[in-house]
Amino acid sequence: MAEDTPPPNEPVLPTPPGGTPPENHSPRAIEEEVRSSFLDYSMSVIISRALPDVRDGLKPVHQRILYAMQQEGLIPTRAYSKSAGVVGEQNDGFLGFVQGEGDPAVQAAVAEINAGRAQLYRQAAAKNGVTPEAAGAAAYASVVQLKLRPGDYYQTPEGAWVQK
Repeated sequence: MAEDTPPPNEPVLPTPPGGTPPENHSPRAIEEEVRSSFLDYSMSVIISRALPDVRDGLKPVHQRILYAMQQEGLIPTRAYSKSAGVVGEQNDGFLGFVQGEGDPAVQAAVAEINAGRAQLYRQAAAKNGVTPEAAGAAAYASVVQLKLRPGDYYQTPEGAWVQK
């Protein structure tokens, strides 16, 4: 083997257009670079997206929801946030938007809640031998409607939104 040829397991790093690599760069195995970079990236994601802020104890998604609520005038002096007509209980057992689609942070929260409900409806459907849709409709009729508070929005069987 020639002296200028790297060993078979050692990757060849390209030489920059200027001809020689910069002085502050040293050749590294690609596996080492990926491992190091992935760790740095994953830690930044965990810190910026998943861990609560020490100052207020909220995760970033919760901070965005509170900001969106404040922008839409959903303040603590109102009875309930559902009373504002942003979200309501659909007749299929899921949360839905009463008007428009809402803020992206609220959309994400509604999607997360609905995913949890869908999982529960699938489990109930498997246990009772019905479809998940039937389980969701039954949950809406027997549980959700009974827990609606005055001012909450819900969907009638015809699909119209009504405030209780």
